[in-house]
Amino acid sequence: MDEHSQPAIRTAFETLISGGIIAYPTETVYGLGCLPNNIDAIKRLLAIKHRSSKKGLILIAANRQQLLPYISSLSDELWKKLATNTTSPVSRTTTWIVPAGKPTNRWLSGNRNTLAVRITQHPTAHALCLKCNSPLISTSANLSGSPPVKLYTDLPRSLSKQLDFVLQGYCGGESVASRIEDIISGEIIRA
Repeated sequence: MDEHSQPAIRTAFETLISGGIIAYPTETVYGLGCLPNNIDAIKRLLAIKHRSSKKGLILIAANRQQLLPYISSLSDELWKKLATNTTSPVSRTTTWIVPAGKPTNRWLSGNRNTLAVRITQHPTAHALCLKCNSPLISTSANLSGSPPVKLYTDLPRSLSKQLDFVLQGYCGGESVASRIEDIISGEIIRA
């Protein structure tokens, strides 16, 4: 199935709005996702991954407007940095830790006052965010502690059979998950 096919995006969209969990390609590795306003789907996603709710989750979005309800105001300079999706001199996809908006769902923030976000540059993930008119939760498509996968064909059967839909496609060229950096302090959380 072509990752840019409208029927595949439509099926992923319908799955998400009905409370489902999908696997989909991102800039770096295959991700698992659901809509961030569906607490039951978030709880189910965490159970599927065996991931602690205290860790928090990443939100990917197609644009700034999709992130506004979830984060505190940022300066134009910080928005520009967030929108570039990479840092120099390291030319890697970057997920940014930003101040969370009030109130922030603890399932997203992991009880922190920050949130991990990225404006996605991946064409399929971007198209899906636009279709949903919402950011998506993005966590690596693996069981916690296991290596992430880059191909939908490598999704562990024990994981894929618990998903509602797998959006087939190709990840970007990076071989590891995104770098995570605090947008204000510059602290590297994951290199």
